[in-house]
Amino acid sequence: QRPCVISNDTFAAVNLKGRIFTVKYQDGGGKPYMTQVLEASVGRSVIGPLVKKGNTLFTLGNGPNGNELIAIDLSSLKVKGTYPLGGISTWGPEVAGETVVVTTADGKLLGFGEDIAAPTMEVKIPTGRVAGIPLSWNGKTILTLKDGKILILDLAAGGNDFKVLDSGEPISSTSSIAGNRLFVNGADGSICVFDLSKVE
Repeated sequence: QRPCVISNDTFAAVNLKGRIFTVKYQDGGGKPYMTQVLEASVGRSVIGPLVKKGNTLFTLGNGPNGNELIAIDLSSLKVKGTYPLGGISTWGPEVAGETVVVTTADGKLLGFGEDIAAPTMEVKIPTGRVAGIPLSWNGKTILTLKDGKILILDLAAGGNDFKVLDSGEPISSTSSIAGNRLFVNGADGSICVFDLSKVE
């Protein structure tokens, strides 16, 4: 699964079996090497990327009734809590501003703080799975959907009053932003460019 950078010389990684590690890069007299700092078990198989918010790591695991969002204490690698997603998660977790976001099979975008006892926000998104990672622009979050739609959300305000752009074709991967321009990668190799200053 995708590892997570903790600091300039430390990262965390988790494997499919649920073993989680923190690893530190060191320079031993001109011969760089990596040493394991901590190791623990999440207690279930892991299927999602590993992301960090504050002093907490987040990932997705397989629970008894579907996927679960898992919160892990960074200092000890002990599980702080889990939140059942009620089925199969189609994307996430990812960090968008101050919010950890994840999608569910029934088309909901859920947001969490470091405490995952309950979502801090819940948004019904249009049909289409999210592609790539969230992008930040002018205090808002941009999500691209595989079917070609682009969502511009204000997560701090609950996320429900969002704008939808349409590239007109499927999206293949993570998009990028330069200033007010959004560059979207089409599945056919084309690139669509949106002027975000015109959609506020």
